[in-house]
Amino acid sequence: MTITGSSLRGSTFALIGPAAEKSLATIHAPKAFLSGNGLSAERGQSTPNATVASMDRAMTAAARQVIVLADHTKVGIDAMVQTVPVEGISTLVTDAETDRTQLDALRAAGVDVSVPWWRPELATSVTACRTNRPVGAKHPITVRFVPFLTSLTDSSPE
Repeated sequence: MTITGSSLRGSTFALIGPAAEKSLATIHAPKAFLSGNGLSAERGQSTPNATVASMDRAMTAAARQVIVLADHTKVGIDAMVQTVPVEGISTLVTDAETDRTQLDALRAAGVDVSVPWWRPELATSVTACRTNRPVGAKHPITVRFVPFLTSLTDSSPE
């Protein structure tokens, strides 16, 4: 594991800033897994934070393949700052609730779209309480463990 250093963004626990970007400029990775606040066929991935966008661009430049992880609440949304243009995205991994029109537009733009399917009866939910949450923070985090991911395709099994 390589830790880039720089500033810790508390809301996402991500290291961002010039030192982190400089650190990424010296490495090459086969794959970068990114997520953001929005993803569209017109603008690619986007975020409301310019510093986060800059870090995403640095990670994209360091990787041969860019895989965006975005659920249905992010696809079709454009936030203020573009992080990765759609031409720079190799693969989108999303959920089955994502609008098919949006997925078709991303495919037409050259993005390989994967909608993993899983068997809900194999998933378990637990509630995790983090002790480092600020006073007055929202509810505890619900974490879903999915022990069985069968396929990275668009279609469910027979």
